[in-house]
Formats: sequence, structure tokens, C-alpha cells
Amino acid sequence: MARRAEGLLLRISTRCEKRRFVQLITEANLCLLVAIFAASATPVIALSAADHDRLIERARNGESARVIRDMQIALRADPTNTRLRRDAVVVANWAEDHDTAVGEYERLGPGQPLYVVSVAALSYRRAERWKPAIEAYRRVIRDEPKNYDAQAGLVHSLTGDGQLDSASALIDAFLPSSLRERKQKQYLPLVEALAILRERQERWAEALGAWKDVLELDPDFANAKVAIVFVASRLGAASIASDQAKAIGAPRIQPDAQLRLAQDRTAYQMRHGDVQLSLDLGLARFGWTDRALASNEADRKAAPENSSYANNAMFDRLIALRDRVRMDDALKLYEEIKARNLKPPPYALSAVADAYLYNRKPFDARDHYLRALDGVAQAGGKPVEEWQFALIYAYLECEQWQAASDLLDELLAKLRPFRFEKSPLQRDNPEFARARVMRALLDLYGDRLVASKAWLDEFLKLAPHDLSARAALASWYSANSMPNHASDQFLRIKAEDPNYLTGRLGLAETALSLSRWREARIASKEIIAEYPESRGAQRLSDILRTHDSPTLRLATQMTWPVSGGARDAAENRPSRADRDWKIDAYAHSMPIAEDYRLYAHAFVSSARFSSVDGRRERFGLGLERQVESLALAAELHADRRPGNTQGLSLSMSYVPSDEWRARLSVDTNSTDIALRASLAGIQARQFSFSLDRRYPLLRNLNLGLNYARYTDGNVRSAVSATWHERWISQPRYKLDMDFALYASRNTLLGVPYFNPVRDASIDATLVGEWLTWRSYERSFKQRLIGTAGAYWQEDFGTLPVLSIKYEHEWERQRAWGIRYGIGWTRRPYDGAQEQRAQIYLDVDWKLK
Repeated sequence: MARRAEGLLLRISTRCEKRRFVQLITEANLCLLVAIFAASATPVIALSAADHDRLIERARNGESARVIRDMQIALRADPTNTRLRRDAVVVANWAEDHDTAVGEYERLGPGQPLYVVSVAALSYRRAERWKPAIEAYRRVIRDEPKNYDAQAGLVHSLTGDGQLDSASALIDAFLPSSLRERKQKQYLPLVEALAILRERQERWAEALGAWKDVLELDPDFANAKVAIVFVASRLGAASIASDQAKAIGAPRIQPDAQLRLAQDRTAYQMRHGDVQLSLDLGLARFGWTDRALASNEADRKAAPENSSYANNAMFDRLIALRDRVRMDDALKLYEEIKARNLKPPPYALSAVADAYLYNRKPFDARDHYLRALDGVAQAGGKPVEEWQFALIYAYLECEQWQAASDLLDELLAKLRPFRFEKSPLQRDNPEFARARVMRALLDLYGDRLVASKAWLDEFLKLAPHDLSARAALASWYSANSMPNHASDQFLRIKAEDPNYLTGRLGLAETALSLSRWREARIASKEIIAEYPESRGAQRLSDILRTHDSPTLRLATQMTWPVSGGARDAAENRPSRADRDWKIDAYAHSMPIAEDYRLYAHAFVSSARFSSVDGRRERFGLGLERQVESLALAAELHADRRPGNTQGLSLSMSYVPSDEWRARLSVDTNSTDIALRASLAGIQARQFSFSLDRRYPLLRNLNLGLNYARYTDGNVRSAVSATWHERWISQPRYKLDMDFALYASRNTLLGVPYFNPVRDASIDATLVGEWLTWRSYERSFKQRLIGTAGAYWQEDFGTLPVLSIKYEHEWERQRAWGIRYGIGWTRRPYDGAQEQRAQIYLDVDWKLK
């Protein structure tokens, strides 16, 4: 202490500040006195009242920071000086040295005068030590219930501590219920506290009103004027914010505050753009979003490099680019953000996830949705339902159906039908409806058709006019091969809301399913012009391009005996081939005048019968016409061999409704005869008819008639019936069953081909399908097909029939599909069991 006093005297003599000489001498004497007290082993002499008063006077004259240091020196020398310590609390508060103030207050102990507690409460609050601040303010209010400053301080402290509900309850208790009574000067601190509380609660309209009340009570309150600018900007009241900013004047708004104001204005434009997306039509709905992007670019240029304002502008730009559906630009910006080692907030990560999902990168989308939701959870917030719904779609596109289902079940468990239940403000909760419709669609995408229909039926009883539910019902009909029912639903939606995009897309797609090509093409052009960014519109356009493409369909098969072989007893020679193969190929042109296609048809069959090779080649040209429910085809063909082999085939398919389908065909030189008959120069005129009765849930009954008149005089007639039903339908696995009956008769014996007088069969086939891999329109499936039954042939009795096949099927973006497999069959011919193996390949190629 002696050194400090000597240094102080030296400073006086060096600077020669005569005007302050007396004051510094007094300070030096005080320091010397304190040093003597500290160095002496004798009892401390108390600071004189005059010296104490001089310290307080100096503090009041603006020297509080220096005075508090001197007070602490004196308190170290005399720690029992309670009066000095209490004043130290006050002076430290004046100096805004709140850590020192609360430190000295805590050394005083309990039972301090109310003025000390009040000052300590303020310092606790300024130091953001909310718990002790709340406790101190409560003590002041207990002793002085009408202390409005303490009441306001308590509300501020509760707000700072995040106890917003408690703060809101107290402010309602402290302020008069009458708005007129509130506008009294003594309530100014409480009205200011109310304004800040409403800001924290993001109740911007109420915050704006409270700040206006503050200005009415104190027109010169500068902070209130600035607050109104920012609150109005947050609220989206750009005109109020602009007018207030002009009234304040640029010099009074600091540069960083101007940047914040500009970004708030951009955020307002983005929010307006978000609303406009759901209200306006066509490209006009991006008007506000385009303005926001332009404003955001200006914000980025105005902000200092690497500042928080520049970073926030980049994060906000991710949102605007997402809303504008400029997903590539959004992901490019995200790469720039990552290169700068910046950590985007959750809302920005959700926009990145949306961009990944749109660009068909579902795994990246899933991971970023999870990061965004985790960021909200770590901050203590509630999950954002919009992001959870988007995550469900990401799970679906990752083919993680069970994860999507589990998350959706969580949402269903917590969502209530109404918002503000049991309140005069009660209204429908749109997320409740959305979750239930999504549950039905999720089951539909997972081929759980029964569960999907049950959800839809239940929800449509509650909300029969909900457009999203009715669109989902139409999709259910489409998935069940019932396009007429689907079209009826979409037409009802169109009558209620002609601009509902989901309804327009669905109606156009069902028009394609119903062969209404012109209607679908017109609708597609209109939608793609108005919504070029829509994935649904792009999908519809791609389906039309596929329809407009030439096509090639190829079916090939080869079989050979595994052991044994049936023998024709009459002629003592094999009636079945040792080895055979065939190719059946169609090449169709592009559509002509929408309804027509030319096609070329090639059929080649070859076999070895003991030591004889046989081969048949037939080529034809045809014309198809398909108009809505009616499809017609005519083909002229000829075999590549001598003789009268020319022929004509006609076919017709008629679909009067979703439930019924009829097919009729006539061929004057059929390929559906044994190759041994063709080698013998035998031909057949064939007539066939089939009738399908369709039922919901992929059930079908088929009845068939077949009549063939051979040139050797034989007449073959056959009838068949098949019942098809799906037994198991899950996202990955499916099991179908076919139960078939067949009977035929022939009129001629002793022919060189297999020709039973009468025969019949009964069999059941199970088809197990495993979806091994899928990514959007690309997929790989495996199937195992097993058949068991019995075959009866006149004169030879009944013997078992067994068959098993294993196949793969690949599909790629509606452009091509390939199916190939191997099989084994065991069945009787003329009483002898024959086992044959087979391989096959089917190709369907759209030449886009």
C-alpha cells in the first residue's frame, strides 16, 4: 500500500495537474492511511465519516469505478465495516461492475436493508444470475408489494431464466386488467417488461402493442423506438418498421442493427413467399420468394466477411432457394458453408434435407432431417412436425418402410383432432388429418391394401370432403387396377377445387391408364407449364414420353428332358421333343394419330425329335388401335416355308368397367399348336375367348374358352377357370395363389402329336415374391413359383403334376424390364411321367 501511495504522489508531481491537486492529495492520504492500517498490528481505526462521505460524493460525481477499488482496499483492511460494504454494493452497481456488487452482497449475509437487496437484485439480473435475482426480487416485493421496479425486475429475471409461463402469469397479476389503468406512469417498468416477455415468446403483435404503450408513457424512450423497428420487422409490418426507422434517424441505429433490420425485412419477404406458394398459381407464386432472394443477396454483400450477419444470410438463403425449388443452387451453397467450417442451425439443415430429397438422394436427406431434429432437441425445443413428416418420406424413399411406420405411429399417438381443445378458439388440427391420410398412403406404398383402406374409410367418415383423403382413396383404386373408380374420385375433387395439383396430376395419370391419350397430353402440358418444378408433373411427362416411344417385347424359352420321355405308343416314336426353344417378339412403332401403332411380329420355334429337327418361322405385320375401353389389332402373317401358310389374326379387348374385361381372338394359322403338327404340314384355325371378373384387393376370376380346328380334321375344344388371390401383401414380401381347373377334348386319334381324347387337370400355384432392392423406378425382385396338382387323361388315369420355377426381374425407370429364370416340371403324357427343365428370358424395352 505504501508503494501505491508513493506512485500516486509521483504521478501528481509528474503531471502537475494543479486543478486536481487537492483531490489527489486527499486520495493519496486515504491510500497511505489504508496502507498504515493494513501494515499495523494494532487494532484498526474505523474510516472516518468524512472520508466515507467523500468516497460516496466522488462516486456520485462519476468516479464510481475508481471509488469501488478504494472501497475494496478499505474493506480488506476493515472487513467488518458493514456500512462501507453495503455502499460498495451500490457503488459497484453504479459502475456496472455487477460481479463485484453481488460478491460484496454475498459477503454481507442475510437480513440486509431493502435498498441493498434491491440493488443486489438488479446486479444479479444484469450478471444473468437468474435464480438469486428471482429470490432477491421476491424478498423486495414481499416487503414492498407496490414496488413496480421490483415487480418488473422479477418478470425480467423469470423471462431470462426461461420461465416464460411464470413470467406471463405474474405480469398479468401485477398489471391492471384495464388497458386505460395501465397507461399510468408508475406502470412503465412493467409495460416494458411485458414487451420484452412477448418478444421472447415470439408473440410479435403483442410485443409491438406493448412497445407502443411504452412510448405513449415515455415519448423519449429511445430503446422503445428502436425495439418497435425490429419487432415490426419481425412481425412483417414493413411499413411500420420503415416509418419508425425514418423517425429515429439512421445515426441512432448502429450499423449492426441496420444489418439485422435488413435481414428481418428479408425474412418477412420469405415468410410472405411461403404463404404465396400455397395461394397463388403457376410461376406467379414465386414472386415474393424471388424478391427475398434479391434482398438476401444485398444482405450478404452488405455484411462484413465472416460476420454472424454474413453467415445468417447464407443460412437464410438456403431456405429461400429451397422455397424457389432451386435445389442444385441450395446444395452448392451448402457445400460452400461446409468448406467454411460453419455449423448451420437446424432450420437450415432442414432446407438442405429438402433439397437432397428433391434431388433423389434420400439417404443424405434422412441424415440431415435427423440432424435438424436432434439440434432442436438439444436446444430443449419440441420436434418440428413438418420435419418429421418429411423424414417419413425420406425413410420411404430409402426403402426403410418400418422406420417410416414407427415414426408416423409416434405422430399419430400425440396429435389431437383439435387445437385449443375445450376452448372458444377450438379449431381443426390439420396435422391430425395429414397424419391419418399419410398412414393410409404409407400402407398403400407398402402394399398393405386392407390396412390402407381401413384407415381411409375411418377418416372419410369424419371428414368426407377432405381433398387429401379423397385423393388417397383414388390412389388406392389405382393401385388395385381400378382406374375408372380412381378417375371418378379425381373428377369429384376437380369439381370442388379445379386447381388442386394432386387432383390434377391424378386425373391425368388415370386418363393414361384408361387410354385417353389426348386428355392426358393436354393436362400434362398445362401442368408442366404452370409447375415445371413439380416432381409429379415431371413424372407425368416422363410417362407420356415412354408411351410415345417405340417398344420391343421379346419372350424366349428353352426346355429339355431331364430323364425319361413319353413315347407315342401308336407310332413307337417320341411325341415330345428332346430339346426345344422358341422366340416370340413384337416391335411396335411410335403412336400414330394418338390411337394407332404399327407392329412387326416374329415367331420362331425349333425342336429336336429323336433324330429329326423341326423348325417353324412365322412373320407378320399388324396394326393396333386403342381407344379408351376398346383395343383392336389385326395382323397379316405367313410362315417361312412352302405352301399356303398365309394367315390373318384378329383380336379385341373390351373393358366396360373396372370389374369386367373380355378378350376375343381369331387366328387362321395359329402358333398355339404342337411343332410336330407343323412339321407334318398341319395348321389350325383357332378361336379363343376369356372373361375376367375383378374384385378388390387383387382378386380375380378368369373363365376361358378355346376352340381349334386342325387341317387334319381334328377339333380341339377346351375350357378353363382360374381364381387368383393375394394372400400376403407386405412391403418386401408377397404371396399370391392361383387355383386352376382345365378340361379339353379332341375328335381325332392317331395323329403325330400329343392329342388326348379327353383330359382334365386341377392345380394350385403359389407365387412368393421378394422385393430385394428398389430405388425409385428401378427395382430387383426375386420370385419362387411352385405348382402342385393332378392330371387326368382318358385311358391313362390320374397322375400328379409338379412344377417349380425361380426367377429374377429387373426394372429401370420405365425404360426397360427384364425377367429370366429356370424351372423344372414333372407331368404325365400318355401315362408316362416326363421331367423337363427350362430356362426363359422376357424383355420389355421402351426405345426412348
